[in-house]
Amino acid sequence: MASTRRVGRANRIGRVNRPNRVSAFFMMLVASLLCRAAGGNFRPSDLVNVVPVTSKRYMVSSSSQNQAASRSSSGIVATRRTSLTPQPTSPPFSTERSNPTESQSSSSSVKSQTVAQPLSAAPRQSTVMAAADATRRSRELRIARTFAWQWNRWNRRKALPIRYHGGWVMAKIPIKVFIIYYGSWSMAEVNIVENFVYSLSNNNTTPKDSKAVSAWQWWRIATWYTMKKGGQTHVVSSQVQFRKRVFDKYSLGKVITDDLGGVWQIIDQQLRTQALPIDSSAQYLVLTSADVSLGDPEKGFCGRSGYCGFHSFATDGVSYIKYGFIGNGDKCGTRCVRAGGRKKTPNGKRGVDGMISIIAHEMVETATNPRIGGGWYDALGAECSDKCMTDFGPSVVVGDMYNYNMVGQSGMQWLVESNWRPVEPQGCVMARY
Repeated sequence: MASTRRVGRANRIGRVNRPNRVSAFFMMLVASLLCRAAGGNFRPSDLVNVVPVTSKRYMVSSSSQNQAASRSSSGIVATRRTSLTPQPTSPPFSTERSNPTESQSSSSSVKSQTVAQPLSAAPRQSTVMAAADATRRSRELRIARTFAWQWNRWNRRKALPIRYHGGWVMAKIPIKVFIIYYGSWSMAEVNIVENFVYSLSNNNTTPKDSKAVSAWQWWRIATWYTMKKGGQTHVVSSQVQFRKRVFDKYSLGKVITDDLGGVWQIIDQQLRTQALPIDSSAQYLVLTSADVSLGDPEKGFCGRSGYCGFHSFATDGVSYIKYGFIGNGDKCGTRCVRAGGRKKTPNGKRGVDGMISIIAHEMVETATNPRIGGGWYDALGAECSDKCMTDFGPSVVVGDMYNYNMVGQSGMQWLVESNWRPVEPQGCVMARY
């Protein structure tokens, strides 16, 4: 096993070769000068641990993250976020154990030095939460991505092709969906969400206007994404199946300061009590009501430099739990609710209507890059929906009230961003017919 080379403090995982002080200082000086020349605010103190990855893309992480990783007996939770302000989101490094039932891609992960306990073990401590908390505190930026972003702005994403990196996609049929409604939810709001999930696999809906598409046609874009395992090509499942809903009445309160760890804790307690099953072929969605705050006020949900949602995963080396968070953006102004400049939204529930596009965004990214590395993303790390963020294509305008571009069961309407077509000619499209 090749030695792991780090700048600064060792993280006690693997053998560490310490560079001399002159080399370390020179590396930090060059990084600082390059970033300042590009208008950045990078400081040498940002370089705590530089973790080499086999793909030679680097992540800047905090020492607290590495220490938590060495203590944790579970896999590291990696994070990807849908930002309010468009910014590249490359898949951060994660430490995984090989799944005995799957052939692990060596290009996208490194085997852990720890012994994992099964997720189904009871009682068990959520040691993955410690790693999740550390991941939240880390900058989640790589050196390569930091430099690239100084010269490559938002519209550059559309100029870059998306590529497969040898890992996994969600190809098992069907993709099961479990939803945890956190906070206060009316059944009218629940119906908007679940109608959308049901409609992703319903090919009986035909839009009355040519500018709109069905939810099923939109999800079929995901079937262009494939993986190669065992000499065979597998496509992302075209079938999405809603399985179960549960309600959580503020078990962690209305203010959750630890965003990633808090979301995992909400899911974990449902798994512990067996309210929801452990299923590696499923997606678990945590949806919060408008009165719930998550993470740092500035960088967390709805923050000025924060996000509208994210997807992530947790693993003990045997089970891989893919999950996502999407919050009700009713209090976020136009940051998380795109209404096309109209007074209202299609179903009269502004916050929940806005969540639908973010739910679609996170679900398809989870399906095409479930382990946040090894799946599909471009040279800047942008996943499929990242490349089409805020691109809604043509839409149907209903008077001066609202507009929509997608229809579902019973004629329900939504405004959803487009998705990236990974085959030539690549670009943002609204449907695969």
